[in-house]
Amino acid sequence: MEAEQIHCGREVLTQSRGLLEGSRLGKVELRFVASRFHECLADTLRVAESRGIRLGVEDPRPDDNMEELADSEAEA
Repeated sequence: MEAEQIHCGREVLTQSRGLLEGSRLGKVELRFVASRFHECLADTLRVAESRGIRLGVEDPRPDDNMEELADSEAEA
């Protein structure tokens, strides 16, 4: 699962670079790119937290608002 998430993140970076360097983007394209970045960042954080838990590393500053933020973003 982690490998798929990392692969997806790399694909988004590669494809978005072309979009962002190209001509002016409209609202729809920018929203798409931002949504994909959001998904990939959330996956990256889950992977990092999962690896930290497996290594016995605790988050020195737990962010209790992360779930609230994710929920509010999903509703928007």
